[in-house]
Amino acid sequence: MAWPPTRRKPRRRLSPPTPTNTLRSYRSALAYWSAWLQLRYGQALGDTPLPPAVALQFVLDHLARPLEHSSWAHLLPPSIDAALVAARGKARLGPLAYNTVSHRLAVLGKWHRLQSWDNPCEAPALKTLLREARKAQSRQGVNVRKKTAMVLEPLRALLATCDDGVCGVRDRALLLLAWSGGGRRRSEVVGLQVGDVRQLDADTWLYALGATKTDTGGVRREKPLRGPAAQALSAWLAAAPADSGPLFRRLYKGGKVSTTALSADQVARIVQRRAQLAGLEGDWAAHSLRSGFVTEAGRQGVPSGEVMAMTEHRGVGTVMGYFQAGSLLASRATELMCDPDLQPKIKARQATGDGIVRYLAEYADKHAINTLKQRLAALAQWHITQGFPDPTKTPTVKQMIKGIRTLHPTQEKQAAPLLLLHLEQAVGWLEREAALAAERGEFVSMIRHRRDIALVLIGFWRGFRGDELARLHVEHTQAESGIGITFYLPHTKGDRQHLGTTFHTPALKKLCPVQAYINWITVAGIARGPVFKKVDRWSNLADGGINSNSLIPLLRRIFEQAGVSADLYSSHSMRRGFATWASANGWDIKSLMSYVGWRDVKSALRYVDAGMSIGGLTARSTNPPIDTF
Repeated sequence: MAWPPTRRKPRRRLSPPTPTNTLRSYRSALAYWSAWLQLRYGQALGDTPLPPAVALQFVLDHLARPLEHSSWAHLLPPSIDAALVAARGKARLGPLAYNTVSHRLAVLGKWHRLQSWDNPCEAPALKTLLREARKAQSRQGVNVRKKTAMVLEPLRALLATCDDGVCGVRDRALLLLAWSGGGRRRSEVVGLQVGDVRQLDADTWLYALGATKTDTGGVRREKPLRGPAAQALSAWLAAAPADSGPLFRRLYKGGKVSTTALSADQVARIVQRRAQLAGLEGDWAAHSLRSGFVTEAGRQGVPSGEVMAMTEHRGVGTVMGYFQAGSLLASRATELMCDPDLQPKIKARQATGDGIVRYLAEYADKHAINTLKQRLAALAQWHITQGFPDPTKTPTVKQMIKGIRTLHPTQEKQAAPLLLLHLEQAVGWLEREAALAAERGEFVSMIRHRRDIALVLIGFWRGFRGDELARLHVEHTQAESGIGITFYLPHTKGDRQHLGTTFHTPALKKLCPVQAYINWITVAGIARGPVFKKVDRWSNLADGGINSNSLIPLLRRIFEQAGVSADLYSSHSMRRGFATWASANGWDIKSLMSYVGWRDVKSALRYVDAGMSIGGLTARSTNPPIDTF
């Protein structure tokens, strides 16, 4: 099968300065579009603009989507798939990689713009489909494959394999120019001529770039080579002197230098052969030098603007794709190799707004917005305690957070508030089970249920967090039947100075946390230590308290056995349930914040929800009722 012809040749429509490799990729993508259109719709590319529905079908045909039982599916008919493989448009049967599909859509969009047609790839439905497809593949562990970044350590291992022979001298100069010179593409390296380099001094060379992938104008731009890279270039020009011609040339057997330039594929083979000689594991290629330079710049804290000035990336997003590591250390982009003893070290240094923006860009689609904000808050607190200015308050960081909210909208997850009806149902079941266990002489079951009753009631009526429940101690608790109970915690989340906080709760006519506490410590015989101790199946009380992480499964087990929908609730449901109940019973926000211990109004309002009003629970009329406490 031959490729179906297009009626308009893409070569005549594309700008002449476009790099050869880019033109080749355009022609390949347009040829594939032409073949797919002919087989799918019987239509040739170039007759009329393609509607967005065709671009949507292209994505559905070529991107795999996950199914049940860990299988994958795509909609391209098998006969068309086989025909495309037979025509050498595809290497193998099956779906295409996400990046391949994205590239072919980009080429189609460029083709339509050149024809002054509406771009079908700008349709919102198509963008949504691509975004969801990428998320689905990421959740299934299908990630974009990238070449291993050659950071400083593996680069030195490669350089160590280069001996003092002509081949070793050439390869050392090539590796260092490609890496230290700004992460040059292999096409840029093999395109350099002897006349493109000039020496400033013994430790500095300049090399000039002409037309490149991102700068097709051909205006010459000089870039510096310093330190080991400059020395290696001097050694190569001394070993293979030339007045003109390619800078990096092929070698014949015996070390004779030819006049022919290295090819781009030969540069890739040099990197791979040196990596093999060094015993390095990874997926190495010529692009490893470019991604490694950007990655190492990130590790050493070089501002992205300086990095982009060296690499000539036009988009920040592209640079971010190469940032595979980072640790905000001070350095300069052209001096990464100058100190042979330089090693990235973690030091107490200030973060920059630029570095925070890079971090947010990298993790915007991986973490929830609240996770990112929490990490920014921790970073801000550290800077404040160190006496540094807060870098999270810069306009660029605020704008980035705003942009993440827009591009990655998510509904905030909150624990469902524990309804008083469900609380009463769970406590009623626990009371009945405790009574039955006492009648049967099942001491283990009885003390478990008594503990769980006290845990649930204190957690609800006091609005404690899970970690606060786990840290309650008998020595810091005073309870008087029919009166009330007082807890003391040496520190809480809101008590940042660790001054200690006292919490008081009155006794209630029913669902009383005071009586539940007294019943529990009496039957368990606890005189000191954590209030809520672990209980094993032999009725032994552990010295330590329950783990706060075990509260969620413990509470869900209680609710499930009591006939309550357990999946709705977590340990935070008790805190939010009390806030909802108090709000429904007329508590003003100031009283609620004082009782629970919130310092921020926004935090308090997040917990308030509609609830049921069941006021009048106080056991003694001399105490204020809990709904106005």
